[in-house]
Amino acid sequence: MTGHNPAVPPRRRVRGLGIRRQLSRLQIGRQLFGVGFLAGLMLLQFASGLAARASASILLYAMGREFVLPEAVFGRFQ
Repeated sequence: MTGHNPAVPPRRRVRGLGIRRQLSRLQIGRQLFGVGFLAGLMLLQFASGLAARASASILLYAMGREFVLPEAVFGRFQ
């Protein structure tokens, strides 16, 4: 038989290919999970910053409306 290695049975070779395929699928899955996780993290960080900025502007508006803040700085804006 040509191409047959007596030290490695044919079944083990076929099984080894399946394991390699599974490992490569796991590596690709891990990379896709990492990319998805990072994209979600960036989106949530952006949303958190946007909410913090909006709440700060609402607080400044309310404090300026009630004349809690000094009018020399905040009284010029309409």
